[in-house]
Amino acid sequence: MGRRLLKFQADWCGPCHALDPLVEQLAKYHDLELARVDVDADPAMAASFEVRGLPTLVLMEDGVELARTTGARVIGALERELGLKALERAT
Repeated sequence: MGRRLLKFQADWCGPCHALDPLVEQLAKYHDLELARVDVDADPAMAASFEVRGLPTLVLMEDGVELARTTGARVIGALERELGLKALERAT
């Protein structure tokens, strides 16, 4: 099953859209399967994960939640909050 990054978002959420490029980078750099969940289209899934704010990122491994963060952040902060090892990137 591997590691998966769930991004809970909504079309009306500006910070959710702003976070998209960073989330794609995280998924690429850390070899994560990225799944976007529209909370308006799938409120049951958002409720099952107890999502209270947007955007919310949940790092999963083999169906177990490892970490989560809520709100837009820079990529380094996202890595720290999700417990991912920071990788060197070209600036």
